[in-house]
Amino acid sequence: MRIHFAAPTLIRAGAETMLVQLAAGLQRLGHDVEITCLEEAGPQADRVIQAGVLLHSLPVPGLRPLVWSGGLRRHFRSRRPDVLHVHGSPGQWVKSLRACPRTACTVATVHGLRGDESRRVMALMRWAARHTDVVAAVSRELRDRLAPTWQVPASAVRVLHNGIDVERFASHPRNGRFRARIGCPPDVPLVAMVGRLEEIKRPVDLVDAFAMVRVRLTTARLVFVGDGSLRGAIMAQAAAHGMGDVVHVTGFLPSLEEAYPDFDVVVVPSRFEGTSLALLEAMAAGVPVVATDVGGNVDVVDGGRCGLLVPPLQPAALAQAITTSLEQHAFLAGQVARAREHVASSYSERAMIQAYDALYRETVASRR
Repeated sequence: MRIHFAAPTLIRAGAETMLVQLAAGLQRLGHDVEITCLEEAGPQADRVIQAGVLLHSLPVPGLRPLVWSGGLRRHFRSRRPDVLHVHGSPGQWVKSLRACPRTACTVATVHGLRGDESRRVMALMRWAARHTDVVAAVSRELRDRLAPTWQVPASAVRVLHNGIDVERFASHPRNGRFRARIGCPPDVPLVAMVGRLEEIKRPVDLVDAFAMVRVRLTTARLVFVGDGSLRGAIMAQAAAHGMGDVVHVTGFLPSLEEAYPDFDVVVVPSRFEGTSLALLEAMAAGVPVVATDVGGNVDVVDGGRCGLLVPPLQPAALAQAITTSLEQHAFLAGQVARAREHVASSYSERAMIQAYDALYRETVASRR
């Protein structure tokens, strides 16, 4: 099949990483895969090109969905896709659908809802959902919210989980190189958050929680592996707690799989979440996890069987769960083993690629 993805850009974030993995996997299956970025290519462009996927950058000024873009329509028509798979904001989704050739089947993946979308945004989403052949949600919780919110039949919303390369993260022993990089001794408890440092991820909540953890575990350290607009706020908050020398921000790392074994617990303190790739990666690597009970997190940790869940926006509860993870290793051994099995069976990259391949084939066959 000719499969064409439309997305804003390929930044280093969960939804964009999933898109890159999916495109590369479908290319390996023998499909002709292309990606069109409606803003700019972004820092993951090299990964796409190395996978043999054709990449286009076609900025659409303003991205206002009701402004017709003849250039985008001519572009999609020239590519003649069997499937147009859309990711991104409601405005970009609508604009892609309006420019899409009528012969193409349309699929859209929704990676999350904040819950505070404006009426205009919700109206755009409802229009887009009604004009899309299949809407895919990355978690059951998200599917259950989409159907009534967008006024579309539940049968039109499918659950397709994000996936990771399980073997990549499960095959690395603890070697201490990451700890050496940040000056953390091998016997010191190390708490980590992996991901974008943005408000929706609530990294400052983790700083406040960690200050409570340090009251009991005085040598513990905290590291943020990622970057974003809150980097300065994180370090300022750490300094306010007197922890400026034990809180680290590394920026993005190209070889995350080698860093995970050096962590003692990985925390996902998000306010909203679809399916967290960092959570899946940590579980595959055998690292205990603590996550907020939002979005797809409850499914990823299998209702608490594979990790500790806490309410969002509650640093005290987060601190208690982190302390438990650092102190009760024997108790968590069973969770870690179940977590590895759960990710391998339900959240592998291979399963994700096969699921989308089957969805495309079904949708194209139905249209024909």
